Amino acid sequence: MVFKNKVPFILITALLASSLNFSVVAFAETDAVNSDPTVCSGRITGVTNTYNPNSGVVSFDAHDGPGFEDGAAISLSITGNNPGLAPANRSDAACISKIAGNAYAQAYDYALKGWAWDTNGGFVSFNCASGSNNAGGVDVPCGAFDYGVYISPVQGGIRNLFGYAWNPTLGWIKFKNDPGDSIAYGVTIDVNTGKSSGYAWTSAGVYIDFSGLTLNLPDKAVVVVGGNNWCQGKVGLCVDIAPDPSNLSFSSNLAVKVADGVDGYNVDIYLRDANGNGIDPNDYNPANMGRGKGIAPPDYYDFAKSIKFDWGDTVKLDQVNDVKVGTSLNMIQSPSSVSSPKGAVTFKPMNFFDDFTQAYVEGAKDPGHFVSKKIASYAPTSESKLSLTTSTKPAYYVNNETFLSKPDNLFLPSEKNQLVLKNISYPELIDGFGNTLIQEGVIYPNGKVDLPLKFRPAIYVDNLYAGDLQDSILAYRSVPFFVRKSLAKIGNLGAISNDTVDFHMTYSNSQTTAQSDCAGATFNFTVFDNLTGKTLAVSSDVDVQNKISDLLKSPTDLNITADIPLDPNAKLPCKVASGADVYSVISYSVAGKTVKYYDNKLPRIGGDTIQNPAVVVHGNIYAQSVGNVSGDQRAQTAGSVNVNLIRDAINENLQKYAAVKIANLNKSYDPSNVCSVSGLKEDSQKKGTLVSSCAPGSYASFDVGTEHVAYFKGMDVSLKLPNDKQTSVSDFSGKWVIVADGGNIFVDNNLYISDLDKANLNRISLIVLRSAKDADYYRTGNIYIAPNVRNLQGTFVADGSMFSYDGNHADIDNVDKGTGEPKWSDYSTMIKTLSSQLFIKGALFSANTIGGANLDQGNNAKPYLLGGGGKVIESKTIQDRMKAQYYDLNYLRMFRLDLQLGASGLPIDQKCGKALTPQDQLDILVGKTICGAKQPCDVSLGQEQVNACNGINPLLKYDAQNTDGDLIVPTDDSSLADGLEKTKDFDPVYVYYKAPDKDSFVFSKEGAVNVGGK
Repeated sequence: MVFKNKVPFILITALLASSLNFSVVAFAETDAVNSDPTVCSGRITGVTNTYNPNSGVVSFDAHDGPGFEDGAAISLSITGNNPGLAPANRSDAACISKIAGNAYAQAYDYALKGWAWDTNGGFVSFNCASGSNNAGGVDVPCGAFDYGVYISPVQGGIRNLFGYAWNPTLGWIKFKNDPGDSIAYGVTIDVNTGKSSGYAWTSAGVYIDFSGLTLNLPDKAVVVVGGNNWCQGKVGLCVDIAPDPSNLSFSSNLAVKVADGVDGYNVDIYLRDANGNGIDPNDYNPANMGRGKGIAPPDYYDFAKSIKFDWGDTVKLDQVNDVKVGTSLNMIQSPSSVSSPKGAVTFKPMNFFDDFTQAYVEGAKDPGHFVSKKIASYAPTSESKLSLTTSTKPAYYVNNETFLSKPDNLFLPSEKNQLVLKNISYPELIDGFGNTLIQEGVIYPNGKVDLPLKFRPAIYVDNLYAGDLQDSILAYRSVPFFVRKSLAKIGNLGAISNDTVDFHMTYSNSQTTAQSDCAGATFNFTVFDNLTGKTLAVSSDVDVQNKISDLLKSPTDLNITADIPLDPNAKLPCKVASGADVYSVISYSVAGKTVKYYDNKLPRIGGDTIQNPAVVVHGNIYAQSVGNVSGDQRAQTAGSVNVNLIRDAINENLQKYAAVKIANLNKSYDPSNVCSVSGLKEDSQKKGTLVSSCAPGSYASFDVGTEHVAYFKGMDVSLKLPNDKQTSVSDFSGKWVIVADGGNIFVDNNLYISDLDKANLNRISLIVLRSAKDADYYRTGNIYIAPNVRNLQGTFVADGSMFSYDGNHADIDNVDKGTGEPKWSDYSTMIKTLSSQLFIKGALFSANTIGGANLDQGNNAKPYLLGGGGKVIESKTIQDRMKAQYYDLNYLRMFRLDLQLGASGLPIDQKCGKALTPQDQLDILVGKTICGAKQPCDVSLGQEQVNACNGINPLLKYDAQNTDGDLIVPTDDSSLADGLEKTKDFDPVYVYYKAPDKDSFVFSKEGAVNVGGK
């Protein structure tokens, strides 16, 4: 998208006192009426949708905050009807002028002028020409740059808005995309209703939903839609429901009635003779027969009694347990009073005499106009149980009764909850002279066939997302993900009891076990509820129940952990759990009725998986407790005793070869003292040179055989060797041993040479020994790997453990001063930071575990976890598990293949190249053909077409031969380790054993440990 340069916006300094006279009739593009085309008299009414809180609400009627432009709040709406505050004078309000021309290389018939008010950003200016915005006949300064919003000629029954408005907070507001933009958007006007729809985009990166406004063009006859206006001017029998439900949406405002048993719709019936005069029943009272009205009373009453309402009612109190009602509620006036099955509608008119009363206008009768009692419901209807996505741009409304992936134990509604007024039939009405006053017929309310009366939930989950506003559950085994939840209550529900909101965490066992390595696998879910402090664990379905009253007060988090039971003696574990869902069920009793319905849920867009991070080990590894290895070979392990034997050998060799040199380096550990090593060089004479920031004499250097040794005492070492930007190959030469005695080593760049011959000649060994002082013992002896490091080649010996850390040396608090453990602010940060692979090729001797963070799972579950060096960790809190994962090589990295997202934030179906909306995904599930960017594709043909969309599959990698999967490899390889097979090696951590150099002084002691070698 291309935007012009921003210019300062000059706020309105004076609100004009002039006013405009607006005339409101229907919006229909009919013959022009007499008007002055030069006057900005086209009215705009309504407010924009609140799909995104960052955009605020743009009001064309009024705003709800004080005017800041002149320091005073003036109680006058911009339409002059209701109290309001922006702009104070309606002559300055946004309006439409009949001015034709061309702008931005497009023709227009009308131009917008004036201002609207945004609740987040202040005034929105729709026009600026030669420094002035002239809406009401007086120029008001608007800045030094020309811009405007225009309305195109009619194109296919709509008009397009295009051009730019300006807001000092949101910047440029662009109303239609350019042909080259990455995503299509725009605001349009329906020529039949005057209603707007669609989105504008701002240079602040925020979309504004302009749906629901009414734009009345100044030279068109206007017909106001809704509110008893459908029947205006019509003769015979006419039926109107106000407000017109077909023009209402959950997203627009609170006009959709609330399912509280109080809020509702009125049905208006108009009886008019051929001259348009209202037919009043009192005119046919026997007492009035002498007044010449001319028909006998029974004719009128028989006619009225024969007016028939054809209803379709499936609105249930219990909308969760899949109780079907079929047609049983259709002809019941008050379904909520029926014992079984219980409907939710409190009243719907069935009889004209009993259910309608004479309407009045300003205290006087309105002849021929009758109004029903209010139609209300205790439970919401299906089409209005909606929730917004939180990660897409623009946001999408998703129906809470439809599930993209069906958990095994979930009852999906097989019947929608709807209240539909299909039609009204009536007989002929003849007066006493044989004249037909009203012809027999069938009429549709508001002219709509099968008009649904919509009810939105009185209580709903208004805040539900995973992690950082995720619409899908993308998690890792044993790594908690956080689901934010809160409730909102609207309407006049009154006192409720037995009120609960249940949050269910479940998954599809059938889909999971259908994978090749997952037969018999079962996931456990552990949930810690911050609100109650309660922890639950159930094999496949966790139900966390809260009081509605509690969640109405403040939002809270669910901390959810998915566990895959692991058995080291069985086959390899599942890599993913499929079909993970979090869904909510709201239940309460009101007025003796128990209401229950599905509300907000995850996923709202496709792509749910729970990954199983696992280290792939080929060969020996010197660590603890192998619990889950997903490699082709089992790891051969020896406990930490071997690390101790190696340490003994190292200590003896240090004394043997360099006792004098290291004697003077007896320093206490100081974490702020970091020596940065930026080069390891060997010249043609085999002389080694260490390039570093270390002060002379702060370390000892010496050679042992062909190895160059750099010995550091009581300090940390940052090893940051130059890496080639293209290949990530390290620039060093010779065989080096870096020893940090009583300190730590931070590896901040790759240690990697791709050429095998060069790698044999140039090798690195890192040795980290713990301090002998008790205070420093646990916080020393560790190797810390920075997030950008993807390849390690060499021999790595640590008294402590190998950790991943955040790579920030400036923050000395990112490592715990007592334990040496890395510190992460939260799991979300850790997952994002450690999103690259790590490939360790060499020998690793450390106190790490493999599976130590998962010992409480599986058939032989332990009541504890293991940390480094065999330390037992009581498995009680999330923090305990996180601590165990620091030491577990399975969690050294959190890399995974991921779905590709389009510009909208929706996942792309790789088979067809389309970012699928939630509705697209549901359509594909029921067999509908969806086509995308890849052609040829014909929507009239089936899904088996080569380029037809097949839905989002987050379990398999996409390639040309396997089009079922949608996971993709990063195109720039920036998160992939080198040296692995790029087509199949996508686990987060690989450890391939390569024996240390047998001539290394580190392992020269006979019988210390059998490490192989060459």
